[in-house]
Amino acid sequence: MKITDKDGKEVHITMEEAERIAGEVHKIRMGNGGETNASFLNRALDNIAVITGSRPRTEDELKEMLYKHTSNTKMSDIEMLYEAMEAIVGWYGEKVR
Repeated sequence: MKITDKDGKEVHITMEEAERIAGEVHKIRMGNGGETNASFLNRALDNIAVITGSRPRTEDELKEMLYKHTSNTKMSDIEMLYEAMEAIVGWYGEKVR
């Protein structure tokens, strides 16, 4: 990947280094160390596993778990709930870019 340093000189860095830098910038923006998307996702999936006894690997598995672990719902209710959660995440992503 090609970047421009503070003196205006173009230099090449690896994608790994670009990701490391992006992570550091994210930490600064989030304050107090921040949290990566991967750690946020894994923590949520771990918490779901504690509650349900298994860790979902796909959207469909998570929807099925939501259906089984909520009272008086139809699968259409779960679909709507899931899409609403995705919208919330999307709006958040737009806000923090």
